[in-house]
Amino acid sequence: MTNEEKLEIVKRKIYGQPVKKIANDLGFNETAIYAFLERFSKQRVENDAWKLCVYDGLSKYMHEHNLSAYALAKWFGNKEASTFSTIRKRLSGESDFTLSQIRKILEVTGMTFEECFALREDMTDAEDNSANGDTGVD
Repeated sequence: MTNEEKLEIVKRKIYGQPVKKIANDLGFNETAIYAFLERFSKQRVENDAWKLCVYDGLSKYMHEHNLSAYALAKWFGNKEASTFSTIRKRLSGESDFTLSQIRKILEVTGMTFEECFALREDMTDAEDNSANGDTGVD
């Protein structure tokens, strides 16, 4: 597996693409993809998930502590749907964290709800502009 292929696998997985499709598209078997993703996750390589996080305090915490989406998902244990795709959607604001996940995040980070989950200024500016019909394209 080349570095380019590894990067492509991680990118596709972060954005929720099924392993079967990744394997078929890149010419690998599913077992090889799963094995690579497991090794990648265990290495705790930063996947820049903090950049897509719309919550200011959580984004900063993730960045400062080099916390990957995988590591964040591990906080929640196996009882909840904590896949890369689910976590990505929650970090990006596409879906909401559960109450138990919020409690765990606040417990681990030591932040208040307001500190952790205030929307990032750069995210709210983009949201405000799009709501006003401004796409940012001249």
